Amino acid sequence: MVFLTTLFKKFDERIKTAQNLIQVKISGDSYELMSLPTIIKKYSPIEDYQNKKFDTLREYESVIQLIAIGLGFITDCQTVLQAYPAWKDTIGLRVGISYGQVTGTLIGNKICRFDTYGDVPARAELAQSLANRNTVLVDTHAVNKLQNSVAAVNDYIVDYVTSETVRQRIVSYDSEHVNFDWISCEHGQLVTKIVK
Repeated sequence: MVFLTTLFKKFDERIKTAQNLIQVKISGDSYELMSLPTIIKKYSPIEDYQNKKFDTLREYESVIQLIAIGLGFITDCQTVLQAYPAWKDTIGLRVGISYGQVTGTLIGNKICRFDTYGDVPARAELAQSLANRNTVLVDTHAVNKLQNSVAAVNDYIVDYVTSETVRQRIVSYDSEHVNFDWISCEHGQLVTKIVK
């Protein structure tokens, strides 16, 4: 019990640092999180939220945020496990990520709680169950969102760097993509680490 309490405290600290990340529920030894579309990085001096490209950026970054949090959870688990060396080969995390729209609602009349329904939570749960220990399995819906967003991300980075250069401000982006060590599998892509 001390192990799970320590681990869940680390998870809660990590969740607090993320933008637009919502803890939907904890059931047993599992966390269900949802990332609302968000903008983490600055892509433009003028943020035009009516522009459809901004929707793409927000959706892209919400998937990136979930992958990063999932990898962070795995790191947290490995850190906490150092105090329990006898368990290091038997305990690990599997993270499943999907993308799409969900239905969320409050349930209960005496004690209310928020929950989500639809294909996305079911696909994320399936991805989690199929993931290898200490990996993040990103299903094909989320992988497609990432791959289809690359052009929009690059366009905004070029526009931002150009506009700042015109203002004689130096902005340096080697690469603004967050790259991961991907391993293809039948149900999506396994992520094992962030690649610099």
